[in-house]
Amino acid sequence: MKTCLIVLLCLVPYLLSAVLVANLSERSCIQTDFDSRLILAENDSTFCLYHWNYSPNDQQLSLKRLHANGTQDDEMIIYDFGGSYQHELDLYVSGSVMMIFEGTVGLACLKVNGETVQAYHLPWGTQDGPQTGYMYYNIGNSLLFLGPNVDYDYCLWQWNYETGVCSLIYNSLGLFGDVHLSVFGNRPVLSGYRTSHNQWDPMPVVIFDEDFNPVIQYSDKSLGRSGYQFDEQTCYADWYQQADSNNNGIVYLHENTLEYFTWAGTGSMDPWTEGYYPMFKLPNNIHAVKYGHGGMSGAHTSYHLYEHLGPGNVVPYNALPNLNTYPDTLRFVGKMHNRLLTIGKGSGPYIFRLADIQTSQWAEFSQNQWTPQEEVVRSANAYNTDDYVLYKIQSWDMEENIIQRFYFLKVEQSVSNDDPINPPVVLNAYPNPFKDRIRISTKDSPQPQPLDIYNLRGQKVKSLAPAADGYEWDGRDEQGKPVSAGIYFARNPHSKSAIKLVKLQP
Repeated sequence: MKTCLIVLLCLVPYLLSAVLVANLSERSCIQTDFDSRLILAENDSTFCLYHWNYSPNDQQLSLKRLHANGTQDDEMIIYDFGGSYQHELDLYVSGSVMMIFEGTVGLACLKVNGETVQAYHLPWGTQDGPQTGYMYYNIGNSLLFLGPNVDYDYCLWQWNYETGVCSLIYNSLGLFGDVHLSVFGNRPVLSGYRTSHNQWDPMPVVIFDEDFNPVIQYSDKSLGRSGYQFDEQTCYADWYQQADSNNNGIVYLHENTLEYFTWAGTGSMDPWTEGYYPMFKLPNNIHAVKYGHGGMSGAHTSYHLYEHLGPGNVVPYNALPNLNTYPDTLRFVGKMHNRLLTIGKGSGPYIFRLADIQTSQWAEFSQNQWTPQEEVVRSANAYNTDDYVLYKIQSWDMEENIIQRFYFLKVEQSVSNDDPINPPVVLNAYPNPFKDRIRISTKDSPQPQPLDIYNLRGQKVKSLAPAADGYEWDGRDEQGKPVSAGIYFARNPHSKSAIKLVKLQP
């Protein structure tokens, strides 16, 4: 039985009418000692390397471009702060990066696109403005952040950097001993922060609507900074509980209530930590997520896929087999032409793989292995566009000086028909998603053939006989029992034609 399940699961990537093929090749290698703090793609074949000083004194922002043809541009200073500023974080806004720097005299926000810089400044220390700031979020053309007023009350501020107007949204007036800010869509949430693991009293929580009207509640959970947003009501975050633990997972803002769904957690005395880190979105509301675990026995990293089914509902996605088990430990995952790129590295070469999420199909590579010229690697980091992977590798020379090289690796993709003489039958389904019944029709079918329904585990749940106008499935298995809500595949057993079906709760 177990062998049959494995065989059926392995069939899932081939429920398609065409084969995804790919090829990997090294196109160029560039050596430079430019100390990059941030690397971003400017276009498909050019990467921008940005540098700022760790020391805030005489802060400058520098740029160096690397090109896939093996050329590099001269380093250029694209912004001079004219004073002391410390880099805080980067926010990504409409194709640009918003770099936020804090100084003793104010806040500097740089909207950067290539070498183009639009700078905005907010002074600290005015009578009716913030004295400093922390925990920044971008909403439209504004930054939401926390900071004390002249009386040192914790306050929520909104700074429209386009107009220069900074407005007081909320003064806590001593409600919080310490406070964290989260944002769900356009709705901020303030949560008291548990500064002591032995503090058991309920913590204040202030939930705002989109017009910034507050509702004050109390909770045994202390919400930290919200992170990756699945939708305007659902994000990934961490929080403390009275049970003396630090948890992380999904937080769902439903009307004026926060609902928590734990994915990972550790107690304050545990000699290990763990957490999930959502990374990017793929087609069909599938999201790539990194898992990290560290402890006395060492560190472990793996990558997973999750499906976003709606507000507050994010579940594991298992339709793509062998994500972590083959061929080596994964070092990097990325998105190329809306497909999932994985790079593994064991004791041998780097192994590249590519998967089409919409069809659960792994690409067939003519060449998928790569070995850099460095024998001993100090560090390795990857970045990618739709066609190129940029690998930054640092090593040492004989005098233990750091050598830094950037490799441009081209990943070429194409789709080939597996049978151009007898192309597979095209399947269509309506309504999809469905609750009770779904009709499946065929196009250009040479003769009526049965249609099999499979679940995500690769198990066949139903075989449908053809009718004059196609097929109809009532959402039941071979025993006549209703199947559970979820994702299914309808497949013609005599070809590679398939279609994804989504069954909803009745």
